[in-house]
Amino acid sequence: MRCGNDLVDITYGWLNYQIEHHMFPDMTPLQYRKFQPLVKSICKKHGVMYVQQNALKRTWMMFQARSLNHQKNGYIYIYN
Repeated sequence: MRCGNDLVDITYGWLNYQIEHHMFPDMTPLQYRKFQPLVKSICKKHGVMYVQQNALKRTWMMFQARSLNHQKNGYIYIYN
């Protein structure tokens, strides 16, 4: 699964490439899409969870979390 296309990437300000951004902070946003499959395969190889979620679903979860702290799938999401 790809993280996005030009419209999605621009709309979300490349936030759909958070992992790539934190691994390579000096890389330009336009390069994130190229490196995403490589980063995902490296994570898989080393047993590191690489989470991709639908942007609308993630935004809805953020709004829910802003109103109350909740637990889902064994993780506790706490937003201040």
